Amino acid sequence: MEKPSNLLLKVTRQLFTNVDEQTKFIDALVHPQPFAPCILWCQDKPDISPFNM
Repeated sequence: MEKPSNLLLKVTRQLFTNVDEQTKFIDALVHPQPFAPCILWCQDKPDISPFNM
């Protein structure tokens, strides 16, 4: 892993006191995990789907 910026280290230390949490936070920002696209229904799901299946 390349060295994180000093600003990221500073912010991380302000957010987390636990060193393990700091490391996990930095790793999550430097190496984000891909997420599959999804649909979030903000209203009741329609009876007839607007998408082709």
